[in-house]
Amino acid sequence: MELDKIMDTMLHQQRNPDREKLKPFQPEELKNPHARWRINKESMGKYFKLNDIGINLHIPEFNKIQVAHKHSFFELIYVYRGRMKNQVDRIKIDLEQGDFCLMNPDAIHTPVTIGENALALNILMTNDLFEKSFMNLILDNQLLANFFVDSLFQKKQEKNYLVFSQQYLNQTTIQEYLKRILTEYFHTALYQQSVVESLLSCLFVELTRGYQKQLEDTSRKEFSKANLSNIIAYLAENYKTVTVQSVSEHFNYHPKYLPSLLKKYTGKGFSDIVQGFKLSHACQLLKQTDLSIADIVEEVGYSNRSYFYRVFQKQYQMTPSEYRKRIHTSTNLEHFPYEFQ
Repeated sequence: MELDKIMDTMLHQQRNPDREKLKPFQPEELKNPHARWRINKESMGKYFKLNDIGINLHIPEFNKIQVAHKHSFFELIYVYRGRMKNQVDRIKIDLEQGDFCLMNPDAIHTPVTIGENALALNILMTNDLFEKSFMNLILDNQLLANFFVDSLFQKKQEKNYLVFSQQYLNQTTIQEYLKRILTEYFHTALYQQSVVESLLSCLFVELTRGYQKQLEDTSRKEFSKANLSNIIAYLAENYKTVTVQSVSEHFNYHPKYLPSLLKKYTGKGFSDIVQGFKLSHACQLLKQTDLSIADIVEEVGYSNRSYFYRVFQKQYQMTPSEYRKRIHTSTNLEHFPYEFQ
């Protein structure tokens, strides 16, 4: 059965629920549409067809009562048709057809589909499911690890959602996984729970692959020459203590991509740039002061004297002592080994 037919069947059943059978969550059941409701697994128990996993559609009828609410579980929204506006913790998000939005537990949100035929799929997943089934997958991927780990341990985050843009996703593969997830979810069979969990893991792999491309593209667009100059200036000023993590946080880049971007646009790796500034300062001190080599090593931020000697000799084919002696007899000796062009 094609995904279109499955979604149409779900839509019909959701609009015409069989009271004797499990039915999707209906927000009309909320008594106060102006309240911020916390919906936990206990109150949603009858809507979770499987342990820890609930699936339903967000249909246009839901827009009649726009309830700012939150869950005690993760929610993954897929805009199957049309568009959607979602407000998460007062941040307005525009979602296009094919986009995913993942919200962590306790994110206050108000999703609204745009258009009479708009349709979105909601996949609800408890914290227990992530800890039990997805944690190894998550921890192996730095892109998602912080988001999920912070959410599971209730650490306050700057942003309680992730958007996976459709333009970076393989929609054919995505829809194939969704079709199989829905088919398995609504038709009881042997090992149903395990199969759905495995398929969800595969879906998250596809989302992660797309998100990686999305981050790379966004970083390239944002990595202007002005930013590059600012980053180099920051490294020059703070070379003693900087790390990839500290610089990434300062300039709001992902730590996985900042080194590759620097390499692409300068031809030098992060460590090479930092080491260049250290050696440059060391050469200045050797030329202009009488500080001992040991003091210079400490002054420029090296903790290992032997390592300093190795990198210095590799750069200049001489020891620091030899450099100091020769600098006074040769005005042509290049004593600034690293200079950013």
